[in-house]
Amino acid sequence: MALTGIKAIGFDLDGTLYTITHSIQHQVREEIYSLVAATLHCPYTIAKNKFEETYSRIESGGRALEELGITEGREKLRDCLEQANVSHFLQYDHKLVLLFNKISPSYFTFLITESRKNDAVKKLHALGLSPDIFQYAAFWDSTSLRKDTGSIYPAVFAKSGFAPEEHLYCGDSIRDDVLPAKRTGIKTALIGKTHPDADFSLETIYDLERILH
Repeated sequence: MALTGIKAIGFDLDGTLYTITHSIQHQVREEIYSLVAATLHCPYTIAKNKFEETYSRIESGGRALEELGITEGREKLRDCLEQANVSHFLQYDHKLVLLFNKISPSYFTFLITESRKNDAVKKLHALGLSPDIFQYAAFWDSTSLRKDTGSIYPAVFAKSGFAPEEHLYCGDSIRDDVLPAKRTGIKTALIGKTHPDADFSLETIYDLERILH
């Protein structure tokens, strides 16, 4: 099945343009557990159990921190992501670079990431991509508009000049990527998972080329 009528393609970053490996997850979790332990004044193992139990219910790191009583949990999560220095684990991705070289001339490309700009740019560079390859980019600290609420998408439409149904958004989260985008009329591709609510479920971001007509 091919997708027609698409003029703009958007991307999440973390878990979409690169796979979150065990090493990456471990490094990020170490930072989070240490934060919880220090803030709640509890042993590391208890902090770990508290976070994982809460995260399993909420499926959002920032919201899990807030439910545990940590103020500005979503900002504190960004601190943990930066301290984990995820870009250190990433390598130049020749297949990803080829994919963007193929689609960028024909589509309006945009990035919506919940990483702060400095952190996101380091990850993109590590993968071999320049931030300039996106005609519009929204970082956590560059706008108060969010993808999980859908508030970012009217800004995307204003930049692209295309109708909602002419956009495709690629992300790895049903809750934060697929469902909010679908509510605005955008087509969606779920990366690394399968779910009936997504228009397409792709094993990797490289499979994107297969569905584009």
